[in-house]
Amino acid sequence: MSENLPLLQVRHVAHSYNTGGARIQALQSIDLDVHAGQLVGLMGRSGSGKTTLLNIVGGLDKPDAGEVRLSGEILTEKSERELTITRAASDRLRVSVIRSAAGAVRQGECGTFRCI
Repeated sequence: MSENLPLLQVRHVAHSYNTGGARIQALQSIDLDVHAGQLVGLMGRSGSGKTTLLNIVGGLDKPDAGEVRLSGEILTEKSERELTITRAASDRLRVSVIRSAAGAVRQGECGTFRCI
């Protein structure tokens, strides 16, 4: 893989849930590039789709539409078994989720994070 290509690519990802007879659009046409060594902070209000996006990027959930690539491999086309193997090879990509206690990190206070 070329060094200038993103390690993680998210293209036009959409995901929705059915709850109580209503369809909730959690993600709509999300695009994201993360390069090796880059630190990214994902911030938003409760219910804005942060966990949904992380679950899709981590191969735990599949999007309704769109594509996720990790090191050039298309995760969204892999079987559950292939995703398990990819997750087990976690040394290729380490994703850290930092949750602030009592909202200590607020929008606009990202420091060295790239806020998205």
